[in-house]
Amino acid sequence: MVLSNILGVSLGIGRIEHNLLSVLDISMSIEESLSMIYGRIKLLIKDPYIKLVLDYLSNECWIHRKLLEDLLVLDMEYYKIRREELRDVIDHISERFRSVRELYTKTLNIYDEKELLSIVNDLERVSRDLVNTYSTLRTFRREEVYLARVLDLLISDSEKHTEILRELRSYLGENIDTSL
Repeated sequence: MVLSNILGVSLGIGRIEHNLLSVLDISMSIEESLSMIYGRIKLLIKDPYIKLVLDYLSNECWIHRKLLEDLLVLDMEYYKIRREELRDVIDHISERFRSVRELYTKTLNIYDEKELLSIVNDLERVSRDLVNTYSTLRTFRREEVYLARVLDLLISDSEKHTEILRELRSYLGENIDTSL
């Protein structure tokens, strides 16, 4: 399977073996960071609707983090995979994790509505990337029912988060003066 179509990264021949555990671990860190970002932004917002949406997203991301942690703890050896293609998945999601950490730092300095709108745009991109990452992992491990079910749940929730963020972006655009 060609991952470059799914992730938008070029497929190369690597020398390092990577595995599913690395992707799950990085994804877990991203979900945890997203939970903190949503919580941080919620503290800065006046609008009760936006606070409610951010609280929901924060809680969902924390649940995702716990699900991914459970997958890692369940039986680490069981999920090991030796496919060179995962190198690109790991590289891509590692890059996304770095951008999420930068995004959290950016939330410490929100002073106007335009910055908030920019952050929501970035969060929407991260959510879309998580959908793609979980979908890619799903194709690698179809035969493992428990993992497949959890990944299906993560895909569904992340798609929902992307849509919520899209709607939030639209709402912020219409109500930009009263948000902060």
